[in-house]
Amino acid sequence: MASAIIQWNYSTIEWLESNVSTSGNAVIRVTDPDEDLDDTTIDQITIDVYSDSDSGGVQTTLSETDEATGVFEGLITFTSDGISSGDTLRVSEGDTVTAEITDTTLPGPDYTSSDTLLFAATTTVGTAFPPLERAPAANARVVDASGNSVAEVSSGQQVQIAADVTNGQSKDQAFAYLVQVQDASGVTVSLSWLTGSLTSGQSMTAAQSWTPTSSGSYTATVFVWESVSNPTALSPTVSVNIDVV
Repeated sequence: MASAIIQWNYSTIEWLESNVSTSGNAVIRVTDPDEDLDDTTIDQITIDVYSDSDSGGVQTTLSETDEATGVFEGLITFTSDGISSGDTLRVSEGDTVTAEITDTTLPGPDYTSSDTLLFAATTTVGTAFPPLERAPAANARVVDASGNSVAEVSSGQQVQIAADVTNGQSKDQAFAYLVQVQDASGVTVSLSWLTGSLTSGQSMTAAQSWTPTSSGSYTATVFVWESVSNPTALSPTVSVNIDVV
């Protein structure tokens, strides 16, 4: 008796547009040869699509582009004043729109028939900001508790490592502001952070305190991340050199 080896594949999912308008539409593409169940027909699959404005979202059907391709596409229409239904999703300016598919046919030997993986792709409603321009930090500096510039830092003196953070997007942006202080040898002597949120267009001065315990040359580097647990950068790093006497 002859036998055949079944080779499973990972799903891939993508939006064909990196950003869309509130009244526009976009194509979602899923590639998964495992879902080509019948080489003589055009197969269909179901995926989930949701936005920041409608976390419940919709389930939509993608159709195979032709017989035996294993490539599936579907069109999602966006609305800012209607409700989500069918292939129409409610969105607002600045939303992130996510499309997800659960892959139940994963390649071995790392996975078994009972395992699943979730694959996702996102697009942006409105102007797509470069990742490092979403909440850029600028003007890193050393200040006292009142925000006044400190020209000379003494050992044992508490200072603040401050920088200006601006949300240039048309939506709110949560962030984590982290300050890493390293000595002249590159050894980290302090790491601290705060978290917050900026409304659209808002600027603020964020600061974290540091008390040097010995004299020397130090570098304080400011990071702006999406959160402490998600180190996706919202800004290039900015640094300030500090001489402690």
